[in-house]
Amino acid sequence: MKSYVITDNISTLVGMQLAGVEGELISKATSFNTIFDKVTKDEEIGILMIAPKLIEQNQKKVDEFRFNQAVPLIVEIPGSDEYASNRNKIAETIQKAVNISV
Repeated sequence: MKSYVITDNISTLVGMQLAGVEGELISKATSFNTIFDKVTKDEEIGILMIAPKLIEQNQKKVDEFRFNQAVPLIVEIPGSDEYASNRNKIAETIQKAVNISV
């Protein structure tokens, strides 16, 4: 099974391509829905990595697929600009769960 990445961040795409993962850069000219439909129909793709912002913008479509299909597995892959904000969210969740400052 292959992995594939859909992102709006050129650095993420280049990094994944250097690691041997094919992908697509979503811009104003390209449609997320078109790329998503094409990739999810490809039986060779087992893991589909998508930028969090794109998942957020297309939440209904992504959730519908996640709940009705097992393959490909859809995971969020934050870019460098999103990593810091995700780290803070994790720390906040831990702090709320165990009531300590992280």
